[in-house]
Amino acid sequence: MCELSPNFKSPKLLKNSKNLPNIYYLWKDKTLRYNCSLRRKDKCTASLKLHNDEVIIDDGDHFCEEHTDSSIQCIIAQQYLKKKVTIETSKSVKSLYNEAQTRLIHAQIPEESIATNLKSFNRMGRTLYNRKASKQPSVPTEFSDLHISGQYATTFKNDKFLQYDNKSTDKRIIIFSELLRILSESKFWFIDGTYKTAPRNLLQLYVTQRLVKNTNETLPFFYILTMDRSESTYKEAFGIKRYLSRIVANDEELFEHAFDDFLRQFNVNENFNNEIAQQKLHNTG
Repeated sequence: MCELSPNFKSPKLLKNSKNLPNIYYLWKDKTLRYNCSLRRKDKCTASLKLHNDEVIIDDGDHFCEEHTDSSIQCIIAQQYLKKKVTIETSKSVKSLYNEAQTRLIHAQIPEESIATNLKSFNRMGRTLYNRKASKQPSVPTEFSDLHISGQYATTFKNDKFLQYDNKSTDKRIIIFSELLRILSESKFWFIDGTYKTAPRNLLQLYVTQRLVKNTNETLPFFYILTMDRSESTYKEAFGIKRYLSRIVANDEELFEHAFDDFLRQFNVNENFNNEIAQQKLHNTG
């Protein structure tokens, strides 16, 4: 919080996305104009214009309800949330909204005030999704122009996530994986090939899962995206996968026989189907 002047309408100031001070007002995009934050709710027409943190035009008086400390905190949280969805793009919009609510509760803002002053997810969800989408990279017209880098190639901990990309124009193979060592130490793998969840311009998604210890549940560890269903594509994809596993395990023979047996048994060809392959793969190391 900061102050414009001691005799201005209120010492309570908010910060907008342009980092300009704001009293009871919300910044209007691409202008120096600020409208009352209750313009829509209470149809308050008060507004002002700022330049270099100074008020140059003060137009109209407030006839809306007086803001409280709690309501101002909710307005701050709402403005911050709109910005956060464009920064933390890896998190879902709903989870970020829930986090905003939780922070207000931890700040001991009354639940009644939160319900009154923080828009419900149903009301502001569409705005948040649109803001997030505006920061997402567009799908290239030519898929060969797709370049995966930055946050899309690493994990939250900045570990390598994009393990392989052959950058082929017509037989593109992209492999994502983390926790390779855990996967390489597993005795049982489950391979699931699906078409419905493959991204645009890619035909098929393969997910490799492993059993969770002492349970019947599985977790995904390896993702293979392909543009076609040819035998050569499958051999390249699974060959790279085997190679990556060997590097992590420091054992040249690890999984080699397992993948050879897998390819022979299923006789991979153009008609490779979409059924789940639950093949027991023995660790040969």
